[in-house]
Amino acid sequence: RKIAQSADLGEIIATEYIKGCTDYSVPINRLRWKDSRDMSMRGDDVIGFRILEEDDRILFLKVESKSKANPNSHTVKKARESLEKNNGLPTNHALAFISERLNELGKEGLSDAIARAQLQGRISYEQVTHMIFIFSEANSEVFLKSDLKDYNGKISQLSVGLRVNQHQDFIVRVFDGIVNNNGP
Repeated sequence: RKIAQSADLGEIIATEYIKGCTDYSVPINRLRWKDSRDMSMRGDDVIGFRILEEDDRILFLKVESKSKANPNSHTVKKARESLEKNNGLPTNHALAFISERLNELGKEGLSDAIARAQLQGRISYEQVTHMIFIFSEANSEVFLKSDLKDYNGKISQLSVGLRVNQHQDFIVRVFDGIVNNNGP
């Protein structure tokens, strides 16, 4: 349960970071529809979108979030491996899942842009940016910089390390607060 809470909080914070600190939007929060390990977006922690006004082209931000008190090179390596799945592109089933949810919410414009990108053939590497988001107590900068230095692919890269003192206690306090404020 603690590991799931840590991972969930990492994804929530990564989503809020993207919304507040980048030009991408995250219109569908995967955790809202979380029901099991077999859910539609499994494998893509967060997917952000941006529509370029000049040509209506859609850009994708594929994010892998890791929450660990003391991250190491293996933590970042696992994040990199997840980003590289599906040739580094967002999965078609995750994009279809998001598109369907957007339609249900009446956001047909973005839903149609996602569907068009999929129907026009393969999404290009130029349309995708990767982000590794590490939520931890310890400094992950060395591992993130090493990963960026070693990356030699075609997809633009971003890395974010968020440090919170007493990481594990913080997670417990957040979830205890949720339970206590929304109890029976």
